[in-house]
Amino acid sequence: MGYKSNTEDKCYLWSDEFTLDRRYVPFETTNLAGGQWTASQDFRLPPNPCHGVVPPVTSEEYKRLSAAWGSVYSVVGSTVVAERERLL
Repeated sequence: MGYKSNTEDKCYLWSDEFTLDRRYVPFETTNLAGGQWTASQDFRLPPNPCHGVVPPVTSEEYKRLSAAWGSVYSVVGSTVVAERERLL
């Protein structure tokens, strides 16, 4: 599974590895076209993770989700921005 970060200029790729030690191995890149991936060092997974997806969310969907569930992010134009970044 691969996706672009909403908070950084990075793309992530999760590779399956079914061993006793781990199930998924995350990689990251700041240059998707370059084809160079580095193993991610700072990540946390729940115990016994299962396959999942990271669905894209439009700005309007995000606003509705935030209104219903709360958020530490806000929508500025068509971009989702972390509150701490918006305050800077």
